[in-house]
Amino acid sequence: MKLISFIKEILKNKKINYLLVFIFFIILFSVIYFSVPKIISLDDPLFYIKYSSLIRDRGLEVIKNFHWIYFADNTRFGMLYSLFNFVLIPFTFFPKLWLGIKFFGVMGASAVMFVIYWWFRKLKIKYSFLVLMFLWSIAPFSFAYRIFYTRPFILMMIIVLLEIYCLWKKKYLLILLLAFLHIFNHGNTFYLPLFFAVTFFTFDYLHTKKADFKLLLTSALGTIFGMMILPNFPLNFLIMFKVVFNIYEAVLKKSQVFIPEGGENYGVNVLDFISQNYLFIGLLICLFLFRIIYYIFQVKNKEIEDKRLTYFDLDKEHLVLNDSLFFINLTSLVAFVFTRRVSDFWFPLILIYLILNLKIFVTNIKINIKDEYKYIISKAVIVFIIIMFVYLVTARSMNINLSIAGASMPEIFKGSAEWLANNTKDGEIIFLDNWSNFPNLFYYNTKNYYIMGMEPRFLYDYDKELYLYWYNIISMGFPCNQVDCQEWGDKIKDKDSKEAIKILDKDIALIIRDKFKSNYILTSGTSGNFYVILKKSEYFSEVYRDPEFKNFTVFKIDNEKLDK
Repeated sequence: MKLISFIKEILKNKKINYLLVFIFFIILFSVIYFSVPKIISLDDPLFYIKYSSLIRDRGLEVIKNFHWIYFADNTRFGMLYSLFNFVLIPFTFFPKLWLGIKFFGVMGASAVMFVIYWWFRKLKIKYSFLVLMFLWSIAPFSFAYRIFYTRPFILMMIIVLLEIYCLWKKKYLLILLLAFLHIFNHGNTFYLPLFFAVTFFTFDYLHTKKADFKLLLTSALGTIFGMMILPNFPLNFLIMFKVVFNIYEAVLKKSQVFIPEGGENYGVNVLDFISQNYLFIGLLICLFLFRIIYYIFQVKNKEIEDKRLTYFDLDKEHLVLNDSLFFINLTSLVAFVFTRRVSDFWFPLILIYLILNLKIFVTNIKINIKDEYKYIISKAVIVFIIIMFVYLVTARSMNINLSIAGASMPEIFKGSAEWLANNTKDGEIIFLDNWSNFPNLFYYNTKNYYIMGMEPRFLYDYDKELYLYWYNIISMGFPCNQVDCQEWGDKIKDKDSKEAIKILDKDIALIIRDKFKSNYILTSGTSGNFYVILKKSEYFSEVYRDPEFKNFTVFKIDNEKLDK
């Protein structure tokens, strides 16, 4: 009993409590992530860790002269940088960079969970830790999984959680600072700090009848200061707006030219998402509906002046927070149908909204239990909570662990990348048939440059004609720079494969060499007709095939034959 009392006294100390919770997350997430040899993704994490390591070794010159994505405005204006690139630098000192990816994954996930826990404590939620672990266990898997990513949105989650808190508590200098850090870290979401500020300003005015313009001013100034340290200020406002608009134009398939985007930019199948997360999403929707019905009921009863904005007798401060989160989450739910990108900041806010409203309900529900049953019921509830806690946390941890274990090994590109580094000259431009292969190649080989990377849109914005050449070559095997390549389709119509190759191959080889300035092509064997042309044309010769991952092949243009 003395030991239990001693532990309780220790846990009452806030600093020790916070420290122990953070350590718990680090231990749990380390077990999940380090118990498998793989990393969570072969895409952006590999790029970011390598990019940060280059900044560490070569300084800002890397940013100003980023030629590795060769056909992009980045070459002329410098690669976009962010707070995340600099935060990641300490994790580049590990002997293997992939270890840095894992360590950041653990620390980033722990930091996100810790800030949510801190929020719960600020809301005076009883048993905050147990409640958080329960919600983490039933939350959408995409959230629990994605917090391990080594990407800028991890910092954005933390910054957004702090932004919301500071807007609620009207900490003006911190609002300005956090808006600045938000933009510095994730410029493409430059509109979010102002969106949050306008939301809190509006509901603060509705509930207090006072217009606090400082909320808007500090957020706007932080946004402007953030944009000032990014390239091309003040034009970057228009550039980023255009980027965001063009991305979602492509996602919604309204663009005349097909430009593939990262999977997170696309929307979700609503029914599938609800069926996979029915408990979590169902609870959220019920709370939304209840808030709307509660408001309508009050208006209908003409309790407008004094009571229409009350909600279970909440004080005005908590009412502002509740309704601001209600609007932000409802808006985000609608946006989520069109783009998963919303989840980069949304899911942590759902947890805050859920727990705040559950507290409201629990506080206002009165249950009378006879004294003789209270002891039995309390013990039964404790046993149930322990069993469910262990089961749910274990199940969620195992699911994440198995998903990471099912990822590909980063070494799948090592052989191809190192062969190119050892057998080509410095600055040799490599033609890629798959834009998503760039991060893996860049991770192992910074001696060469690549025609594209990270986003196909970089190539499209640089030169629309060049993009169409690339897209039509790798998708259909046509040396065409038009949206409609029917003319080339007619040329090979009714021809056998040998005749078709002879019609197409020389033009393709000339375009790759002269337009893309490339003599080497790296293919992962996914480009259909183009891959067949590479294998069977006299103008291309296979110079390397990965002995283990046989789809990865390097072809070289035979310039002697091509110039005859």
